[in-house]
Amino acid sequence: MRGANIAKGALITTLVMGLVLIVVSVSFAQVKTQVRVPFRIGKTIERDLSKISKNLIGAKLKMVVAKSRETRSKTTVIERISKDEFLCETIAVSLDKATDTAYLSRILFRYDKGQAKDVKVEKDYKLEVSKPTMARRDLRLERSKKNVVTREKVKMPPIKTDAREYEKDLKMSRILREAKKVKKERGRSWWYASGLVDLVYTDKPTVTKYESYVWWVMYNSWKWGILAHPPAWRYGSKATKSEILNFLRYDSYLVAWQHKGHGNPSLIVMWDGNIWAGEISALWPIRGLYCCVAFVNSCNVCHDPIRAAFLSRRPRTYIAPTVSVSSNRSAKANYYFWYQTLYWNKPMATALNNAANWAGLSGQFCLERFGGRFRPYNCAWK
Repeated sequence: MRGANIAKGALITTLVMGLVLIVVSVSFAQVKTQVRVPFRIGKTIERDLSKISKNLIGAKLKMVVAKSRETRSKTTVIERISKDEFLCETIAVSLDKATDTAYLSRILFRYDKGQAKDVKVEKDYKLEVSKPTMARRDLRLERSKKNVVTREKVKMPPIKTDAREYEKDLKMSRILREAKKVKKERGRSWWYASGLVDLVYTDKPTVTKYESYVWWVMYNSWKWGILAHPPAWRYGSKATKSEILNFLRYDSYLVAWQHKGHGNPSLIVMWDGNIWAGEISALWPIRGLYCCVAFVNSCNVCHDPIRAAFLSRRPRTYIAPTVSVSSNRSAKANYYFWYQTLYWNKPMATALNNAANWAGLSGQFCLERFGGRFRPYNCAWK
């Protein structure tokens, strides 16, 4: 009996150790590294820095990496101390699996002949960004945002009062077909669209479904004569950093933007990189973001410095989560908000409150600046 218990205990120990090894290896494979060097140091040292930074992330941030779908890191050589000795900084962004939270960490270390020494780790790192400002003369330049609204009243088709009832009639195949048709007609990467919906990761069916519904609500309401230009939809590998920034810079017809992806008070995550608070505050021109209703659905982005950066670019309304929120529930809140705002002409503050309650996220969103009814033709006075 004793021998059987020992054998059973050994088997359990082996299984547990095997499970731990599997978890560590999978997490380690999810770490992506980049090395940035402002001067020439040789390929061997660059490879060493990439390997060292990956090992440090796996060792120092293993709990964060284990609960993340992916960790993106960039190692920068800050200073050359001697021929084979450098001061280095690694910034790691880990994307949570369950929520849209991006965990930002900083590792500072001294590279000395293939080894990392004097390692310092800062978890929950927050970038320091100077307070963004905009000169009055620059603001006057953006007052020429085009009036793209048809003034005549157009009779809308019958719409069900409850967004959940309307949802039953929607078919993904039809939405995708219409979205591809719009893109084909435009014939280029970005265009002067009245609305923009972007979704970074498409591996969660519920999130993808509700974000496609947001695009459909914009498309189906505006094609009846409210706005002249159809909305754009960017998802997966199409939701790149440069693509979204092009819309925010140059799309002078843009009046509504819906973003869904990971974020934190310092950044929002795109498919191929991060948009940092400093990049938002330095964004110019701002023909798209200026006087736009921006719903940035990334966790914790209703906090400075990224909140201040967005507000400095003068959106008409800025909506964002104040805490870490469930990906699926917050996607539902997106759809309910735009449904009530565009189809039923509810004040945006009321629509947001109703949407948050329906999705079980009451009090977890902030609304900055204008909270009244969506009136795109009022953009000129901003």
